[in-house]
Amino acid sequence: MFRGALEGATGRNTYEYDHYVKLHFVRDLHLAHGAEIRTLEREYFSLPMPSFPRLFPGGVFLVLLWYPFWPFWYFFGYRQKKAAAEAHLRAVQQRADEIATEVEGYLQRPQ
Repeated sequence: MFRGALEGATGRNTYEYDHYVKLHFVRDLHLAHGAEIRTLEREYFSLPMPSFPRLFPGGVFLVLLWYPFWPFWYFFGYRQKKAAAEAHLRAVQQRADEIATEVEGYLQRPQ
């Protein structure tokens, strides 16, 4: 794509060019252990991600209304939910690493 501009009173032209590259990735359908790798790929992409609690539920605008109660939310709600979400995330990351290791094992095996 070309964009041109005329600068000031000097009449000097400025030109800019954008170059785009289209990448097309293709996987060999007859890959050795392809069925096992596709099964692991589906499992990897279907791993559930945890939902982390919000530090200020309702947004910043409601902070003024429930400011006196916020410490109770932080100590009795937020911290436990955040710890549970972090534990779930660590479990998901561990399983993702295990899947990646299994795929590497399949790719290094001879046919």
